[in-house]
Amino acid sequence: PTLIYGKEDPHNGYGPNSFRRLAIADQDIKLFGDGEEQRDHIHVEDVADIVWNAIAAEVDGVFNAVSGSVTSFHDLAHLTKKVLGKDISIISTPRKGVMPHNGYRAFDNSKVLETFPKVKIRSIEDGISSTI
Repeated sequence: PTLIYGKEDPHNGYGPNSFRRLAIADQDIKLFGDGEEQRDHIHVEDVADIVWNAIAAEVDGVFNAVSGSVTSFHDLAHLTKKVLGKDISIISTPRKGVMPHNGYRAFDNSKVLETFPKVKIRSIEDGISSTI
């Protein structure tokens, strides 16, 4: 899987999980740089759906448990703020190192969608809304 987010996330990783918790607590969201890095995030329930379908169909192999879409951390922060309706600031901070993966990390989910046509991977907008 790629970066997983969801309501019961235990590690509070940078992105949808920490942004949601910060906004709910009326704390500002601090971005690495300008939040321009683009990543693929997938909702935990979508990962579970992929796994369940593989078990039910008795299919094994390597599958990318990903959404197939990338979103910048800047856009994730603003989307979180919008969905929660919070009056918080989104702050850019200086980078302390090189931007990982040149700022872009996309994955192909076509094998999942072709093998398991009933799997519906939610958009980041729907995932964040349902998590909140």
